[in-house]
Amino acid sequence: MRNKDQILLESLYERILKENYYEHDDSPIAWESGDYRIVLNDPTGKNNNIATLLHREFVNGREYWARRGRLITDKATKKIDGKLINYAKVYVVDIEKAHRGKGLGKQLYRSLLENLPEDVVGIGSNTESRSNKKVIPKLYKKLNAKSYNDGMFELILK
Repeated sequence: MRNKDQILLESLYERILKENYYEHDDSPIAWESGDYRIVLNDPTGKNNNIATLLHREFVNGREYWARRGRLITDKATKKIDGKLINYAKVYVVDIEKAHRGKGLGKQLYRSLLENLPEDVVGIGSNTESRSNKKVIPKLYKKLNAKSYNDGMFELILK
């Protein structure tokens, strides 16, 4: 017979699994390679666009897809070279430390770029508001970002 502590622990364990692992998700798979996959929550762009990096893991003999990174954007408008454009404004980009250095951040951006709505020209961010001033500029350079407004804004075009 299980005691209260065992029941509480099992309940907590189940909650942690539900919050951090996916058994099945109807989100479209934008990219897959080995034990990694990237899913999109709203490729139509009607709401926030979120590219989520998942990693295949096994817990108690069951296969789960664990969230290990994400790129969250929202549709925004900006005047560039005298013209109003729609772009995906970056709010959050993160990858857990153990999964960094494998090109997965670049793949998050590419996956989202390939699935943006037609009226969105690319992914952009204000350079002064970036919390990571070392890795993100390198990533934008690798993705051939264009610089605007005296370097205050960068845009990765589709």
